[in-house]
Amino acid sequence: MMLQAAKSVNDKMIVAYGVDANDKLLVFDFGSDSSPQAKLLHQVELPSVGSIGKLDGNKDENNLLFSFSSFSRPDSLFKLDLETYKTETVFMQKMGNLDYNFDDYISE
Repeated sequence: MMLQAAKSVNDKMIVAYGVDANDKLLVFDFGSDSSPQAKLLHQVELPSVGSIGKLDGNKDENNLLFSFSSFSRPDSLFKLDLETYKTETVFMQKMGNLDYNFDDYISE
Protein backbone atom coordinates (compact mmCIF):
# COMPACT_ATOMS: atom_id res chain seq x y z
CA MET A 1 0.00 0.00 0.00
CA MET A 2 1.40 3.39 -0.98
CA LEU A 3 0.01 6.80 -0.04
CA GLN A 4 -0.62 8.86 -3.18
CA ALA A 5 -2.25 12.01 -1.76
CA ALA A 6 -4.16 13.37 1.24
CA LYS A 7 -6.36 16.44 1.63
CA SER A 8 -8.29 17.97 4.52
CA VAL A 9 -11.73 19.21 3.42
CA ASN A 10 -14.65 20.20 5.67
CA ASP A 11 -13.36 18.42 8.80
CA LYS A 12 -12.70 15.25 6.83
CA MET A 13 -9.45 13.68 5.64
CA ILE A 14 -9.53 12.32 2.10
CA VAL A 15 -6.79 9.82 1.34
CA ALA A 16 -5.76 8.32 -2.00
CA TYR A 17 -3.54 5.28 -1.90
CA GLY A 18 -2.39 2.61 -4.33
CA VAL A 19 -2.65 -1.15 -3.99
CA ASP A 20 -1.41 -3.42 -6.80
CA ALA A 21 -1.47 -0.61 -9.41
CA ASN A 22 -5.04 0.31 -8.45
CA ASP A 23 -5.78 3.49 -6.49
CA LYS A 24 -8.43 3.76 -3.76
CA LEU A 25 -10.06 6.91 -2.39
CA LEU A 26 -11.14 6.90 1.27
CA VAL A 27 -12.89 9.49 3.46
CA PHE A 28 -12.09 9.62 7.20
CA ASP A 29 -13.21 11.80 10.06
CA PHE A 30 -10.55 13.25 12.37
CA GLY A 31 -11.81 11.59 15.55
CA SER A 32 -12.55 13.62 18.65
CA ASP A 33 -11.01 14.42 22.04
CA SER A 34 -12.80 11.45 23.58
CA SER A 35 -11.95 9.13 20.67
CA PRO A 36 -8.82 10.35 18.85
CA GLN A 37 -8.81 7.40 16.43
CA ALA A 38 -9.85 8.45 12.91
CA LYS A 39 -12.87 6.57 11.58
CA LEU A 40 -13.40 5.42 8.00
CA LEU A 41 -16.59 7.09 6.74
CA HIS A 42 -16.67 6.00 3.10
CA GLN A 43 -14.74 4.31 0.29
CA VAL A 44 -15.46 6.15 -2.97
CA GLU A 45 -16.51 3.97 -5.90
CA LEU A 46 -14.24 4.81 -8.83
CA PRO A 47 -15.19 4.26 -12.51
CA SER A 48 -12.68 1.43 -12.97
CA VAL A 49 -9.22 0.25 -12.03
CA GLY A 50 -7.00 3.29 -12.44
CA SER A 51 -5.01 6.15 -10.97
CA ILE A 52 -6.08 9.11 -8.88
CA GLY A 53 -4.23 12.32 -9.58
CA LYS A 54 -4.64 15.58 -7.73
CA LEU A 55 -7.06 16.12 -4.83
CA ASP A 56 -8.41 19.64 -4.42
CA GLY A 57 -10.91 21.28 -2.08
CA ASN A 58 -11.23 23.97 0.58
CA LYS A 59 -11.55 23.45 4.32
CA ASP A 60 -14.90 25.26 4.43
CA GLU A 61 -16.52 23.61 1.38
CA ASN A 62 -18.36 20.31 1.11
CA ASN A 63 -16.93 19.15 -2.22
CA LEU A 64 -13.69 17.52 -3.27
CA LEU A 65 -12.36 17.60 -6.82
CA PHE A 66 -10.13 14.75 -7.93
CA SER A 67 -8.60 13.64 -11.21
CA PHE A 68 -8.74 10.05 -12.42
CA SER A 69 -7.43 8.10 -15.42
CA SER A 70 -7.18 4.49 -16.51
CA PHE A 71 -6.24 2.38 -19.54
CA SER A 72 -9.83 2.52 -20.80
CA ARG A 73 -10.75 6.08 -19.74
CA PRO A 74 -8.95 9.37 -20.48
CA ASP A 75 -8.06 11.91 -17.83
CA SER A 76 -11.24 13.01 -16.07
CA LEU A 77 -12.12 15.43 -13.30
CA PHE A 78 -14.73 14.37 -10.74
CA LYS A 79 -16.55 16.19 -7.95
CA LEU A 80 -17.32 14.29 -4.74
CA ASP A 81 -20.07 15.57 -2.45
CA LEU A 82 -18.81 14.93 1.09
CA GLU A 83 -22.32 14.71 2.56
CA THR A 84 -23.92 12.26 0.12
CA TYR A 85 -20.66 10.73 -1.24
CA LYS A 86 -22.05 10.98 -4.78
CA THR A 87 -19.60 11.69 -7.57
CA GLU A 88 -20.20 13.48 -10.83
CA THR A 89 -17.99 13.97 -13.86
CA VAL A 90 -16.96 17.61 -14.22
CA PHE A 91 -14.63 17.20 -17.21
CA MET A 92 -13.44 14.35 -19.45
CA GLN A 93 -10.62 14.76 -21.95
CA LYS A 94 -11.84 14.36 -25.55
CA MET A 95 -10.42 11.61 -27.76
CA GLY A 96 -10.41 13.47 -31.06
CA ASN A 97 -13.44 12.76 -33.25
CA LEU A 98 -13.96 9.24 -31.89
CA ASP A 99 -17.47 8.20 -30.91
CA TYR A 100 -16.28 6.15 -27.94
CA ASN A 101 -18.38 5.03 -24.97
CA PHE A 102 -15.89 4.53 -22.13
CA ASP A 103 -18.40 2.55 -20.08
CA ASP A 104 -18.31 -0.23 -22.73
CA TYR A 105 -14.74 -1.08 -21.68
CA ILE A 106 -13.43 -2.41 -18.38
CA SER A 107 -9.91 -2.26 -16.93
CA GLU A 108 -9.20 -5.07 -14.49
